This record gives sequence, structure tokens and C-alpha cells, in this order.
Amino acid sequence: MVEIAKIAGIDDSELIPWGLHKAKVALSVRDRLKDTQNGHYIVVTGINPTPLGEGKSTGTVGLTQGFG
Repeated sequence: MVEIAKIAGIDDSELIPWGLHKAKVALSVRDRLKDTQNGHYIVVTGINPTPLGEGKSTGTVGLTQGFG
């Protein structure tokens, strides 16, 4: 996580570890890197599945197709 964050230009102070395999990134990164070219801001969320089993995977595929 830390190595990937450094490659992306995220400082250690802007990375908030959340367990062993994930982290949150401080929103201040947007302001600091606003003039950097080829940057993208991606929001990732999770949802509870419906009674029919539709949930995270279906939502992810739908978002991916929408951004396509």
C-alpha cells in the first residue's frame, strides 16, 4: 500500500492505514495534486446486497459499464 501510494504521489501523512490490506487517502491530496496531469478521482463505496443477491459485484459492473 505504502509503495503504491508513493508511486501515485501520496505522502505518508496523507495515507491512513485501515487494516493490513487497505487504506484511506486524505482528501487534501486533491488540492495538493490538482495541477498534476493525467489524474483521476475515483470514489469507491460498498452496498448491502438486495434479497435477490444483487450487490457489490452487480453495482461494480454497472458502474464500470457506465464509465466505459
